[in-house]
Amino acid sequence: MIGNDAPAWMGTLVHGNAMDIGVELDTHAEADRIFAALSEGANVEYPFQEMFDGNYFGSLVDKFGTQWLVSCPGPS
Repeated sequence: MIGNDAPAWMGTLVHGNAMDIGVELDTHAEADRIFAALSEGANVEYPFQEMFDGNYFGSLVDKFGTQWLVSCPGPS
């Protein structure tokens, strides 16, 4: 899990966009399950899917206004 903040130059900060929480899971199934659970009532900004490098990634703002980044490695 990783958390980081957003500097003021990135725009107006409101609850939820001043930071994000990133989680990297071990398996695609686990990451897909977590992303689906967080997606309930959320605004999905980037659907959980395979990226250009073979890893999986998705982002959303949950029903409480918190930004989440979910990822997992692709098949080896």
